[in-house]
Amino acid sequence: MDDFTFSELEKQYKPMIYHNIKKLCITRNHDEFYQAGLIAIWKASKTYDPEKGSFETYLYTSIKGSMLNEMNKQNKNKDLTESDLMEHMMISDDPSTLKDMEAMILANCDILTKHQQIWMISYCLKEKTISEIAASENTTPASVKSWRRGAVKKLRSLSAEEWKERFWVQPK
Repeated sequence: MDDFTFSELEKQYKPMIYHNIKKLCITRNHDEFYQAGLIAIWKASKTYDPEKGSFETYLYTSIKGSMLNEMNKQNKNKDLTESDLMEHMMISDDPSTLKDMEAMILANCDILTKHQQIWMISYCLKEKTISEIAASENTTPASVKSWRRGAVKKLRSLSAEEWKERFWVQPK
């Protein structure tokens, strides 16, 4: 692969990059994924071993793997942002902050069903276990777990902007 310049390789395999973007259903950050594809072309051109198969096959898997790695990295960053918000909410032991947090949770339970609210308040504010909640509500732990799954699913469906709007506690 030393016979080609990088710009020649880019021109020749640009359709392969776009094919992978389309095949992986990438709808955002095209430039970042295109860049990951270019880096994969460069790395593949330096590490290709002709005895192990065709360059195109090696390059295709390299590009796809590079894009999947980028997707994982972006998803991990998204998860970190959401968990940072949750950590920010739960970090303080200051009684006034805890009262603020309690008021905030109670005020924002409107998107949850009655049972999901019971789980949220009992678990987050009263720090009860699943078994304790089930005993106090005269139901089974499986029911309480179902309430939890529903609440978590609804809360996860909120965008980062909605999280900030609903749950962000400003530091004092």
